[in-house]
Amino acid sequence: MIGTWALFGAVLVAGAPDAVARDFEAGNERALTGDVAQASALYRSILERGYEDADVYYNLGHVLEESAPLEAIIAYERGLSLDPGDAEARGNLDALRARFAPKAPARPEGTSDGGTFATTLRNVAPTAAWAAALLCLAAGLLSALRGPKGRGGAGLLLTAGLLALGWVALAVAFSPPERAVVTAASKLREGPDARFGVRGGVVAGETVRIEDRDGAFVEVRRLDGTSGWLQASSLAEI
Repeated sequence: MIGTWALFGAVLVAGAPDAVARDFEAGNERALTGDVAQASALYRSILERGYEDADVYYNLGHVLEESAPLEAIIAYERGLSLDPGDAEARGNLDALRARFAPKAPARPEGTSDGGTFATTLRNVAPTAAWAAALLCLAAGLLSALRGPKGRGGAGLLLTAGLLALGWVALAVAFSPPERAVVTAASKLREGPDARFGVRGGVVAGETVRIEDRDGAFVEVRRLDGTSGWLQASSLAEI
């Protein structure tokens, strides 16, 4: 683990102000001596100053695994949103969630949180977005190649509109889903009000995808595909 701290320190120093780099190195030193309170305070201070970095989130999650497992899960998830390819962080997160929230819905074999959500994103809503993008861009380019002769301003507006719609659709296709970690066991309701019936429940530590918002409630989708409404106060967005 000493090598891991040193590696992350070197990565952060390369692009961070001196004060931030010093605090990061100091946090690593505190972590190696077992001073969790000081280490986590230093890592949080870096993040609060706006220097979000996957390595900082990784180290914060690492030092909080025993004393504050839920906060560690949130830290790992936020780090993975910046660096989805961090296999060590994902492995730590999986082990921590299995220990902290063993009743969370199981993922399909060979997938991870990021993979499940990415698959859902690509296979459901973005399918329409990709189709719209390709159709609009193709139509716009075809219209542009044929030229505006004989079509006047209306033809130019049509071409510009089709190209604009194509770019918007591409932006939708590439946009990542909003995700959050459940911070407290809650009832999953059928609508955005406490008077709606209960559809099920979620446990603290689960990662969910945000589908919609309505006042103090948020519609979420779990890893097993079920959805419902939770109070926004029971979620920590990633």
